Amino acid sequence: MSYISKIDLSTAPQEVRAAVDNHLAQGYQLTNEKLTLLHNVTAFHTLEESSYELDRELQRLIGKRAADFYEYAISLQNDCLVCSAYSVSYTHLTLPTTS
Repeated sequence: MSYISKIDLSTAPQEVRAAVDNHLAQGYQLTNEKLTLLHNVTAFHTLEESSYELDRELQRLIGKRAADFYEYAISLQNDCLVCSAYSVSYTHLTLPTTS
Protein backbone atom coordinates (compact mmCIF):
# COMPACT_ATOMS: atom_id res chain seq x y z
CA MET A 1 0.00 0.00 0.00
CA SER A 2 1.34 3.42 -0.89
CA TYR A 3 2.02 6.12 1.63
CA ILE A 4 1.51 8.86 -0.93
CA SER A 5 -1.53 8.63 -3.17
CA LYS A 6 -1.35 8.65 -6.93
CA ILE A 7 -2.81 11.58 -8.83
CA ASP A 8 -6.38 11.06 -9.96
CA LEU A 9 -6.27 12.29 -13.54
CA SER A 10 -10.02 12.89 -13.64
CA THR A 11 -9.73 15.54 -10.92
CA ALA A 12 -6.15 16.68 -11.50
CA PRO A 13 -5.38 20.34 -12.19
CA GLN A 14 -4.85 21.42 -15.80
CA GLU A 15 -1.07 21.70 -15.26
CA VAL A 16 -0.90 18.03 -14.27
CA ARG A 17 -3.09 16.90 -17.18
CA ALA A 18 -0.93 18.91 -19.60
CA ALA A 19 2.23 17.26 -18.23
CA VAL A 20 0.64 13.83 -18.62
CA ASP A 21 -0.57 14.56 -22.15
CA ASN A 22 2.89 15.76 -23.15
CA HIS A 23 4.56 12.73 -21.56
CA LEU A 24 2.24 10.30 -23.35
CA ALA A 25 2.60 12.16 -26.66
CA GLN A 26 6.35 11.53 -26.48
CA GLY A 27 5.64 7.80 -26.33
CA TYR A 28 6.37 7.30 -22.63
CA GLN A 29 4.15 5.39 -20.23
CA LEU A 30 2.66 6.41 -16.91
CA THR A 31 3.77 4.28 -13.99
CA ASN A 32 2.60 4.37 -10.39
CA GLU A 33 5.84 6.18 -9.54
CA LYS A 34 5.12 8.88 -12.11
CA LEU A 35 1.50 9.25 -11.00
CA THR A 36 2.73 9.78 -7.46
CA LEU A 37 5.46 12.19 -8.52
CA LEU A 38 2.87 14.28 -10.37
CA HIS A 39 1.77 15.79 -7.06
CA ASN A 40 4.56 18.22 -7.93
CA VAL A 41 4.82 18.90 -11.67
CA THR A 42 8.23 20.58 -11.31
CA ALA A 43 9.63 17.49 -9.60
CA PHE A 44 8.05 15.29 -12.28
CA HIS A 45 9.63 17.32 -15.10
CA THR A 46 13.00 17.48 -13.38
CA LEU A 47 13.25 13.76 -12.74
CA GLU A 48 11.77 12.60 -16.03
CA GLU A 49 13.58 14.98 -18.35
CA SER A 50 16.95 14.48 -16.70
CA SER A 51 16.69 10.68 -16.69
CA TYR A 52 15.74 10.51 -20.37
CA GLU A 53 18.39 13.06 -21.27
CA LEU A 54 21.01 11.06 -19.37
CA ASP A 55 19.93 7.86 -21.14
CA ARG A 56 20.20 9.52 -24.57
CA GLU A 57 23.68 10.83 -23.74
CA LEU A 58 24.80 7.43 -22.51
CA GLN A 59 23.51 5.81 -25.70
CA ARG A 60 25.35 8.42 -27.77
CA LEU A 61 28.61 7.67 -25.97
CA ILE A 62 28.56 3.88 -25.78
CA GLY A 63 25.62 2.72 -27.93
CA LYS A 64 22.11 1.60 -27.06
CA ARG A 65 22.84 -2.02 -26.19
CA ALA A 66 25.82 -1.16 -23.97
CA ALA A 67 23.76 1.57 -22.28
CA ASP A 68 20.94 -0.92 -21.65
CA PHE A 69 23.35 -3.40 -20.06
CA TYR A 70 24.98 -0.64 -17.99
CA GLU A 71 21.60 0.54 -16.67
CA TYR A 72 20.59 -3.07 -15.97
CA ALA A 73 23.83 -3.67 -14.04
CA ILE A 74 23.17 -0.60 -11.90
CA SER A 75 19.66 -1.89 -11.14
CA LEU A 76 21.01 -5.28 -10.14
CA GLN A 77 23.73 -3.78 -7.97
CA ASN A 78 21.16 -1.60 -6.20
CA ASP A 79 18.98 -4.65 -5.58
CA CYS A 80 16.12 -2.96 -7.39
CA LEU A 81 14.00 -5.89 -8.55
CA VAL A 82 11.44 -3.64 -10.23
CA CYS A 83 14.14 -1.68 -12.10
CA SER A 84 16.02 -4.76 -13.26
CA ALA A 85 12.82 -6.52 -14.34
CA TYR A 86 11.81 -3.38 -16.23
CA SER A 87 15.23 -3.24 -17.91
CA VAL A 88 14.94 -6.82 -19.09
CA SER A 89 11.39 -6.46 -20.42
CA TYR A 90 11.87 -2.98 -21.89
CA THR A 91 15.16 -3.64 -23.64
CA HIS A 92 14.44 -7.27 -24.56
CA LEU A 93 17.75 -8.32 -23.06
CA THR A 94 18.30 -12.06 -23.06
CA LEU A 95 19.88 -13.08 -19.81
CA PRO A 96 21.50 -16.43 -19.10
CA THR A 97 19.56 -18.79 -16.91
CA THR A 98 21.13 -20.45 -13.91
CA SER A 99 20.87 -24.19 -13.49
